[in-house]
Amino acid sequence: MDYKLRSIDDSDKERILNWRNSDRVRQNMYTDHLITPEEHESWFNKIHQDKSVDYKIFEYEGRSIGLVGFTQINKMHNQHEDVTSLAIFEDGWAAKRAEMSKLLFKA
Repeated sequence: MDYKLRSIDDSDKERILNWRNSDRVRQNMYTDHLITPEEHESWFNKIHQDKSVDYKIFEYEGRSIGLVGFTQINKMHNQHEDVTSLAIFEDGWAAKRAEMSKLLFKA
């Protein structure tokens, strides 16, 4: 299968905001309000500055379909607390979340 994780860059900003503001995604988030561009910009900047988190774009067959988050990272000790999330945001792919999780996490 052709899948990979890649770093998030500025070209992903709008896509991620659209994913986060979709009805399907918002109903599963900690907060369910529409995220303003300013809120999103703040979050986007925070995840790039916070050394205890690492977010990646999940690509499948060359298409960006979701976001993977690794949190509670301790780079000093080269470890993380296995707190990870896989969010399949692209429509049509949510049903394959379990399959994608197995590929990604080798469950």
